[in-house]
Amino acid sequence: MQFKQTLLAGALSLFISPLALSGATSTTSYQYDDKGNVTQIDGPRTDVQDITQFSYNDKGQLTEVTNALGHTTSLSNHNVFGNPQQITDANGTVTNLSYDELGQLTQSTIKSAAGDITTRFEYDAIGQLTAVYLPNGSELHYEYDGAKRLTAIQNGLGERIEYQHDNAGNITKQVVKSSTGAVVSQFSQAYDEMSRLLKSVGANG
Repeated sequence: MQFKQTLLAGALSLFISPLALSGATSTTSYQYDDKGNVTQIDGPRTDVQDITQFSYNDKGQLTEVTNALGHTTSLSNHNVFGNPQQITDANGTVTNLSYDELGQLTQSTIKSAAGDITTRFEYDAIGQLTAVYLPNGSELHYEYDGAKRLTAIQNGLGERIEYQHDNAGNITKQVVKSSTGAVVSQFSQAYDEMSRLLKSVGANG
């Protein structure tokens, strides 16, 4: 069970979730500006500072995120889609981001003294992620069914994870296979009509 209280004009939302039947609760509160952007999240912890703050430019684009320790990550040079093309973390590390004409991330490059560290992303005609090429030379390929559900992930060595789904889209079976096609491990899950997990069974190949 979850309760939500919203105060208008001040833009404060309060979420309270019971932790136990004893009545213990976990509370996370959200503050918003007059444009509906989240400006602060006060997390559930009470023993330490647990506040994250967000800043935006006049277009409503996120420009800064400051964590509870006061460390700030800056986002800048937003494109026409509002996506940041450069991110600078609290340590001064710069990441440059590139996008295609549909606004999909195609490349992430971390600038370092040792050289650029680049990850590339590819998509199919309907925008589904189909491949990720990592800086260490490894790669991941993604497969989908006609309902746009992820059915398999395969690495450059031919090792695979295959997924089966029910009509509600829940994963009912996961099979891990070696590069030779041998089953390494698998598990099955069953759900009720409300997609609540009823049973999970796992086994090694």
